Amino acid sequence: MVGLAIEAGRPIWSTHILHDPRVVVPQWLAERVRDEGHPSVIAVPLIARDRTYGALVLGAPEGHAFSDGEVTLLSAFADQAALALENSQAHGESERSRHEAEELTRVARVLTETLDAGEVARLHDRVLIGEGRDRGRVVERLELVFAQRRQHPEGDDQAVQLGSDPH
Repeated sequence: MVGLAIEAGRPIWSTHILHDPRVVVPQWLAERVRDEGHPSVIAVPLIARDRTYGALVLGAPEGHAFSDGEVTLLSAFADQAALALENSQAHGESERSRHEAEELTRVARVLTETLDAGEVARLHDRVLIGEGRDRGRVVERLELVFAQRRQHPEGDDQAVQLGSDPH
């Protein structure tokens, strides 16, 4: 039923899913339908802005014919659920983008603490290449290097090794 509703892009229902030739019901589901006594089924696709997120499925007692009012109400529920899923996904993407922007701001702040091109090149070679894509760790290592450089401005490379104790 779900596949039919998603494919059609509209609600699809059956008064008895176990006798509906459009649907192949797996044994485990057929047993559940019989045990629960809800073989009348409606599936309403969850669609928001041309993206399908799944389907809302409701079972009813045998022989129940879903009325226009029930289909309209279930469609409204499905529309709200799809919008909630979309908003949740958009919020997650927004949070990831915000986090990336914060990390890039931290990197920019750390990098602008020095105007020495050679220093930036050494940091690139030692930190950015060595850390790969773990930006949070890269920023922490950059901050450590700059803090150690401020403590040892004479450029004692032994004291400024990443992760080493400068004393």
